[in-house]
Amino acid sequence: MEARHKNGFGVVQNGLEERPGDPPATETGPAAEGDTRRPVAQWSVVDVCAWLGRGPLGPPDSPLLEAAHRHAISGKALLRLTEETLERMGIAPKTLCQALLREICHLRLQQEMEELLDIMDNE
Repeated sequence: MEARHKNGFGVVQNGLEERPGDPPATETGPAAEGDTRRPVAQWSVVDVCAWLGRGPLGPPDSPLLEAAHRHAISGKALLRLTEETLERMGIAPKTLCQALLREICHLRLQQEMEELLDIMDNE
């Protein structure tokens, strides 16, 4: 059974917070209970650009979105971005880099939580 409730930041579903700007929910196969979302590492460049365009990091014409498209940043590459990588990509404002890295950290944590919940469900 799917558990959903609101907290101060977003909707919590099965223990995972869904915030504005989260990736599109995509089915990877038949879902036993609710929607199944692809892990960030499986996102395409289009998925990454969609996430950046909807997220709290700026408008759809932001430099982050342009850089992600220009450098073909997939989900796997997104999770590996560092401050140095962003500098080489031409993302200059340090505050923008830090904001993106915070959001990436959130994605990593969310993905790890999903994996842990899957492990617990399979026991």
